[in-house]
Parts: sequence; structure tokens; C-alpha cells
Amino acid sequence: MDETLQLLSTELHQLTEQISVLIKEENTELALELIDRRLVILMQLKKISDTNEQVKVQMKDIIVNVINIDEFITSYLLVQQESVAEKLLLLDKVNKANQAYQKI
Repeated sequence: MDETLQLLSTELHQLTEQISVLIKEENTELALELIDRRLVILMQLKKISDTNEQVKVQMKDIIVNVINIDEFITSYLLVQQESVAEKLLLLDKVNKANQAYQKI
């Protein structure tokens, strides 16, 4: 059981790191596929931890690490969202200025 936990934990960590890189590269389709795989691993880890109290304690450390990386990903995406919103607003202003200029 310990070996299974270690393998799943390692894969979970690797997937989380890969997701972070893919999001920075704006490769959202592959990132979503890896997120799905990561959810499967998390469900497997939960099943294991439900049957073993020692594993449950180890799971807390694993989850804290995943949460820290997820918080970074979330903050990165929020910055990107704000940037896109600002660009769209600027584009809207430019379009309105062009329309006003064409009417003159």
C-alpha cells in the first residue's frame, strides 16, 4: 500500500507541475486532460486514505503541496484574465474611436 501511495503521489505531483507549465504556455486543452487525470488520482488516493488512518495523515502533506501549486495557477490565471479584459476594453475604445472618425 505504501508503494501505491508513493507512486500515486509522485504522479499527482508531476501532473500538477505539468499543468502549471501548460497553463503558462496557454495550452489549455492538454492542461484540462491532465486535470482530469489528476482528479482520478485524487479519487484513488481518497479511497486508500478512507481505509487506512496512517495514509490519511500522509495524504494531508500531499494535498497541501497540490493546493500550494493550485493557488499559484489560480493567481496566474486571474492575472491573465484581467489582462485579457483590459485588452478587450482597449479594443472596444479603439473601435468606437474608429467609428466616430469614419462618421466625420
